[in-house]
Amino acid sequence: MNQRIADVQESATLRIADQARAMQRQGREVIRLETGDPDFATPTVIIESAYLAMQSGFTHYGPTRGLPDLRQAVADKLRRDNGLTADPETEILITYGAAHALFATFQALVSPGDEVLLLEPYYMSYASSVRLAGGVPVPIGSDPRSGFRVDPAQVRGRITSRTKILVLNSPCNPSGTVLSASELRDLCAIAVDANLTIVTDDVYEKLVYDGAVHRSVAALSGMAERTVTINSFSKTYAMTGWRIGYAFAWPAAISAMLKIVQCSATNIALFVQYGALSALTKPELPDQVEAMRLEYARRRTLALDAVSRPANLAAAPPDGAFYLMLDVSLAGMDSVKCSTRLLREEGVAVVPGIAFGESAEGWVRVSFSVPAPDVVEGIRRIDRFIGSLRH
Repeated sequence: MNQRIADVQESATLRIADQARAMQRQGREVIRLETGDPDFATPTVIIESAYLAMQSGFTHYGPTRGLPDLRQAVADKLRRDNGLTADPETEILITYGAAHALFATFQALVSPGDEVLLLEPYYMSYASSVRLAGGVPVPIGSDPRSGFRVDPAQVRGRITSRTKILVLNSPCNPSGTVLSASELRDLCAIAVDANLTIVTDDVYEKLVYDGAVHRSVAALSGMAERTVTINSFSKTYAMTGWRIGYAFAWPAAISAMLKIVQCSATNIALFVQYGALSALTKPELPDQVEAMRLEYARRRTLALDAVSRPANLAAAPPDGAFYLMLDVSLAGMDSVKCSTRLLREEGVAVVPGIAFGESAEGWVRVSFSVPAPDVVEGIRRIDRFIGSLRH
């Protein structure tokens, strides 16, 4: 077996999800808090646009870069929402979801032995994608007591002559942390001083709460030429199964990533792209997106209220995304064993914190992208489980 494959861990989220599905097939009730899959239906206008495209014959090959109209719509979105100027011909690439965009980015920009800085806790696919490119993921720890915020000084201290990329994710999966303006400025200054590329995963940009603000790295002075911006339609528009995202970067980077897309996906289904085009252009969509965000905000409040009542749990309140990190250290076991027993004994599927880096050991991630009663009942069961162990 290729050693790079041997060094990559199976996704903890997908493993737990498979176990939960198996239990459900056996007739077990399972509260599914493990995956970040919105329970909302994809907006009807998006589905209708894709269906019309299929009926119109758009079921064949398309341009590998993506439909010109969709790339233009992405450029318009970046200008309107993020203050970015993008050339749709040379600086935008349509991809098979954000995960594919990240994979293509690391394959294009990372050489064997290059180091990539990851701020803990981090989305688990980052490290795997870096390893598959022959790079070396370098985790940088954070303090859960600060809401899992990383001290920029720690980032500077981990830079070596092999450091190539700094990965940012704000709002963060799994912590929900949103970088402040000062944190972002400090991290960008570090990247400039060390001549690093920043890869920023912005898939949760629309899901922020309590006055938190998402800021685009590439919009800051001097950062556009060293930033790869990754985004997706999955979370904002409840399109997880459609598998479509995009990357915005300087032309040479996009040209290199294009080669990876040509070798791994050829092109994204045209009717899917027409659905995505409607997501960015239909006038009714912003209101529907806001309605979903408000419901996530309501669930977030209910989840935090549920955590505040028992004595066995603690939480790091998220600024964004739709995840909540729960401190389960009082269970007296590591997060993998805790999540395994929660699924088996309480019928609650969660993701062990260690999957997101050492800083998150002793924690589990729960998603509030599911109906509010499931979130509240799941947290109640987790508290009951830990209480039974303590007493």
